[in-house]
Amino acid sequence: MGQVMASDGERIEVDGEEVAISNCGSISDDASGEMIYPQDGKIKLFFTDPPYNIGFKYGGGVNDNLSEQEYEDLLIDTFTQCYLKGHENSHLFILHYPEPLAKIYNKLIEIGWQFRQWITWVYPSNTGHSENKWSTSHRTILWLTKGQPHFNSRGVSQNFKNPDVPVIQEKIKQNITGVALYDWWNIPQVKNVNSEHKGYKNQIPEELIRRVILCTTEPGDWVGDPFSGTFSTSRTALKYGRKGWGCDINPITVEYWPKKEDYESRERDGPMPNCDSSIIDPILRFITKQKFDKVAFKLLSEATKEDLFRLVGPSNGPRIFEFFHRQKDE
Repeated sequence: MGQVMASDGERIEVDGEEVAISNCGSISDDASGEMIYPQDGKIKLFFTDPPYNIGFKYGGGVNDNLSEQEYEDLLIDTFTQCYLKGHENSHLFILHYPEPLAKIYNKLIEIGWQFRQWITWVYPSNTGHSENKWSTSHRTILWLTKGQPHFNSRGVSQNFKNPDVPVIQEKIKQNITGVALYDWWNIPQVKNVNSEHKGYKNQIPEELIRRVILCTTEPGDWVGDPFSGTFSTSRTALKYGRKGWGCDINPITVEYWPKKEDYESRERDGPMPNCDSSIIDPILRFITKQKFDKVAFKLLSEATKEDLFRLVGPSNGPRIFEFFHRQKDE
């Protein structure tokens, strides 16, 4: 059996196992009882990016300009249902700007959620600049838990910051190639030039979702998103052998529901490259990044025009050559 449609939702099965559920509706307003939930277990991770209530035009008749009380009620009702429908040992990650999260924090704790950590998502941006304050270029991820859920701090790792230091060199010899993530993540936003862009407002990068999923769940666990939008959470879950549940009130988002072919089965998570790995990592075991930059700058300044044309490209190679030789002439 493959894809099974319900009145406002869809189940996907692979080899007789339910792996994805998508709904058109709201987890906080399921009076009809038509919302589809997993048959073989409860959701162990909710990761969501709520609408920001600042007037975005999502289409489909969605109102992103509620009164402050209506908006607060929407969030609290939603996260109450996540608590009730989640596994007895589960996570809730809410990605938002810090001010709205601060306003509802106490009510989230009253629901029963336990605070675990604030995480900051930092992203480079050329928009939103202000003349009376510093530009906002980050969002907050509020991490809450219920019970004692699974957590693997090394589910995703990052490079050592000083790989040339003797103590780190010793760790590398022991095949320890990275360190656990910090509580701030520098990940570019999804723009319309990105290959993963679906053409919908405020799409969250797969890399951000991947980090949360791999550190807080195991293959076969259910991952949910009550404000699914492009259903990036579900598709990322399926890609890494998890099961994806999602819902959204916007009928337009049906076109983003995951497909059977998005699911990649796995029994366990194997070793993966560090999230910030690059081709120069082996070199940085012997010199610092600062020294590498100086050496690279020196070699570029001494390269021939032909070398730069071949290695950098026909457009920028000659420009780099002219830059260095103009400096020499000056």
